[in-house]
Amino acid sequence: ITPVEGQEPGINNADLLWELEKNNIPVVLLDNEFPDHHFTSVVLDDYGAGKKVAEFLWDHGHRDFGIIYSSNYRPKILRKNGAMDFIEANGGRITDDFIVSIEGQTSTAKTYRQIRSFFKTSKELPTAMICSSDDEALMFMYQAEIHGIDIPRDVSVISFDNSDIARMSHPKL
Repeated sequence: ITPVEGQEPGINNADLLWELEKNNIPVVLLDNEFPDHHFTSVVLDDYGAGKKVAEFLWDHGHRDFGIIYSSNYRPKILRKNGAMDFIEANGGRITDDFIVSIEGQTSTAKTYRQIRSFFKTSKELPTAMICSSDDEALMFMYQAEIHGIDIPRDVSVISFDNSDIARMSHPKL
């Protein structure tokens, strides 16, 4: 398996899976898959979920969208693709400036810096931000507050995960 672009060479999840398979150890992947290989996988319809999220926001009057996602994690890429396909098919607006692509297996600090950079460089904001995880959404909400942006009045934020930490945010995700 070829490592994800930008990933450092060496041991990775794919290498470990191949090693398990080579030793006839059964593998079931949860929340991930390797589409070109025959590992059993249990996954969500992440593409469909992305479309549903965009449709929900659309039904609530949003037409300008932003997306924060991890560019090397297949479920988050599928969520982004589903949302973008819905938005584009319905005539919504999503510009490159409204997309924050979290690169590589990154630390929380690096993700935070990328979101902070989004606020520093954006001349305008979308009315809705789709985040592929609660962590990204919470970081976005924190930066919005620092920049005097009211969530949800100025920008609505929606995310995936339904994590415990998301229920402690203000406003709640």
